[in-house]
Order: sequence, then C-alpha cells, then structure tokens
Amino acid sequence: MKNIDLYKDMIHSPLFLDGPIVIFIWKNEEAWPVEDVSSNITNMYGYDPAQYTTQELSYADQIHPDDLAQVFSEVTLASKGEKDSFSHKPYRYRAKSGAYHWVSDNTTIVRNKEGAISHYIGYLTDITEHVETQNLLKQKEKALQNLFELSPVGIALNKLSGEFLELNSALHTMCGYTCEEFKNLSYWDITPRSYEEEELKQLEKLKKQGSYGPYKKEYIHKDGHRIHVLLSGVKIKNDAGGECIWSIVEDITELTNSYEMLQVHNEKFQELNIQLQKEKEHAEFTNKSKSRFLANMSHEIRTPMNAILGFVDILQKSEVDEKRKEHFSYIRNSSQLLLSIVNDILDISKIESGKLSIAPTATDSKYMQ
Repeated sequence: MKNIDLYKDMIHSPLFLDGPIVIFIWKNEEAWPVEDVSSNITNMYGYDPAQYTTQELSYADQIHPDDLAQVFSEVTLASKGEKDSFSHKPYRYRAKSGAYHWVSDNTTIVRNKEGAISHYIGYLTDITEHVETQNLLKQKEKALQNLFELSPVGIALNKLSGEFLELNSALHTMCGYTCEEFKNLSYWDITPRSYEEEELKQLEKLKKQGSYGPYKKEYIHKDGHRIHVLLSGVKIKNDAGGECIWSIVEDITELTNSYEMLQVHNEKFQELNIQLQKEKEHAEFTNKSKSRFLANMSHEIRTPMNAILGFVDILQKSEVDEKRKEHFSYIRNSSQLLLSIVNDILDISKIESGKLSIAPTATDSKYMQ
C-alpha cells in the first residue's frame, strides 16, 4: 500500500509535465471527485487542473454518455475484488473544445490501512488516432466483405492444391452447390478433365508470375451441365504464411451461347447469300438470253416484213381494181403496225442491254406549252 502523497509527488514531477500520459487521482466518493491531476492536461485537453481540483468540473460529466455505464461497471466490478489495478475498455473523454477523444485508462486502486479503497489513480493515454484508424480499417474490411458477398461475379479463395477455403454467393449460385458442399470439393472436382493440361499451364504461370488468366474454360454444374467462365487470379499469402489463390470467375455462358448462335446464323446467312448470288447470276443470264432472243427475233421478223411491205406497195400501185387496192392498203397498214411493234420490242432489248441511243427530233412547239 502506497501513501497517496507519493502519487501526488509523482504526477507533479517533470516526467508528467509535458508527457503524453495524463494522471488523475480520484477519491473513492460519489461522482469520483478529482483530488489531483497532472498539469499536462492543459496541453492535452485544454483544461486548467484547478477546474477539477476545485470541483468546477466532474470527471464523470466529461465521459461520453454512451460510455459512462461501461466505465462505471468496470470500476464497480474491479472494486469488489482484491485487484490492485485494472484496465478500462477504451472510452471517449470530452476535451474543453467539446471534441471527444478516445482514451486508454489504466487504473491503480489505492487502499488505506484498513484495506478499504481510498483513491483511484488513472493513467489516461490518448488513442484517438489509433481507434479512428482501427475504425477506418473495420469500415474498409466491412466494405470489402460486402463487395465480396454482393459481387455479381464469383470470387473464391483456394489452396494451391485446389481445396476451397472461401467463396461468395455468386459462385454458389453459379455452380449450384451449397457452402457446406463446397467445403468437401476441390477446384478439380468442378473442372472437366479435358482442361487438365491447360490448368497445369496456368498453375505454373501463377507460381512464376504471381497471377494467371484471364482465360476461358468450363465448370461442371452440380446438375451436370457445363458453365462457360472467364477465369483469372492472383497468388496471395494467408494469415499462416501459406500461399493461396484469389480467383475471379465470370459466368459467360449466355454470352458464349449467343456468340455460337450468332456464328450459326452467320454461316446460314453466308449459305443464303451464296444461294442468292447464284440465283442472281442465273436470272441475269436468263435475262440476257431473253434480250438476245428478242433482238434476234426482231431482226428476223423485220427482214420479211420489209419485203412484204415492198411487194404490197408494188402490187397496190399496179392494181386497177379499187376494191383490191383497198385490201392492199389494209395489208400495208397492218404490216406497218406489226413492224412498229417489232421495233418497240427491239428498243426494249436495247434498254435492257444499255445500248439504246436517243436522237434529238424537232417537235411542234404547241406541245411544249
């Protein structure tokens, strides 16, 4: 048992004038009145020590309301035993500025000659930066965990030998196995044997370069059907110092099926295009044959028609009988009409072959109005 005056001498020594640890001496009375406090509280938290020693401030009032019950419970529990010291869980202490600081409070229990607790000596260390860093790390860890669980792509942690250590919901859904079932599976259990050679190449690449992929492969679903995936990964160290593989697995089954279907449609389109080209060539050949036939027929018909017209003219001029002359006129007009039709057919064949020529001809101006 140390005399309380020894503690008072200690907190006013040069060691605690500017140091990072603030020392409080509380009486074991209601509301824990402060009997003494090291002067570095001014630099640390902005208070004048006299504000506490004159009871202007109560230490309990400076503890965050959400932490007060915890601190009170820890003091009460420690005071019931025979401990000479105890440590609080970190709690928040309010500085003069109003800002709360996280503190680590290691407390020594001082007893009188009768063994009753007379004072508590608290050693307060500001751990705000440490706690905030830890909280930030926890937030990042939670964010990463959420990213892991909610990611739309499969994520898995495997041993180099293939056993699954951890995997997310997307991979469960993708492969159809439950978490418990995956614990009894290896990477090789869901990989078709036809990929074994490629897998060993990728594993060797991983060992040498620290990463592998991305490359396309297949997984075997629980019900037996194949899943097309795009796989990549990196080698990492686990907590025990061993090597593991973080893998990213993207289901590209729908995309692959769509691509294959597109390929089938493309092949059919090419076949149809070839067939259409053949039919086009056949149609062009038929059309050219028709044009040649029409042109030849037109020429063949025009030759005798010209002869008919010539002889009709001769016969009509030498004919004396008016009735017969009239008959020759009918023949001549009909022959000219037929010749005109033949010429039109010949013009059509010229248009189709691109050989029609247009000559300028005088026109009565009244038709131009």
